[in-house]
Amino acid sequence: MDSTHTPSALSAVDAAASPAIRWIAAIAASLALVGAVVAEFYSSDRGLGYLIITSATQLRTDLLFVAIVVLAALGVSSFMLFGYLERVTTRGERSDETQ
Repeated sequence: MDSTHTPSALSAVDAAASPAIRWIAAIAASLALVGAVVAEFYSSDRGLGYLIITSATQLRTDLLFVAIVVLAALGVSSFMLFGYLERVTTRGERSDETQ
């Protein structure tokens, strides 16, 4: 019997936890972006958070909407990036939960 190909308990746990880890990473990336912008609301003099606050206080709605659209596009694109990485790493195989 060849001992190099025996499955271990760690690989079984890794395979079972892999979809959850990928989705947690995608959600964490989007929330990290929101956290960075909220931090810019209070302590920055540049960035999207600063642009949102200053354009709101100056009643520049055109600039405010541009900043919000850019922020939304960054959030969606980071989530889509992790979806793409999941498809690449799983080679298009779907788990039983998504079928």
